[in-house]
Parts: sequence; C-alpha cells; structure tokens
Amino acid sequence: MMSEVTAVDKTTTLAATPNTDAEYEAAIDQYLSEMKRMTGRMAEQQQEIEALRAETDAIITDIMQMLKAA
Repeated sequence: MMSEVTAVDKTTTLAATPNTDAEYEAAIDQYLSEMKRMTGRMAEQQQEIEALRAETDAIITDIMQMLKAA
C-alpha cells in the first residue's frame, strides 16, 4: 500500500507503507516537512492577498473621490 502527501502544486509519494520504526520516522518527517512547506506557502499567499486587498481599497477610494468630484 502506498501513502501520499498531497500538496496544492505537487504530490509526494512514499515508496511503500513503512514497516520499521525508522521508516515510520522518515515518513513522519516527510509529512511534517510538507506541512511546513505548505504553511510557509499559505503565509506568502496571505501576504499577497492582503497587498491586493489594500491596492483594491485604494483604487475604490480613488474612484469614489473621482465620482464625487464629477
């Protein structure tokens, strides 16, 4: 039986179901590493979202001011 760690942009597949303690530890380390990578990516994406939200708010404010002036 194969195990998978699925990410938004890639899939990591373990060669086989771990049988020994060392294999389980390696698999867990792999899963934790993928979780950390995903957490970092989510943080980056959240920063991008916040920047786009601020830019959108500024554009809306500018448009509203232009409409009031017209």
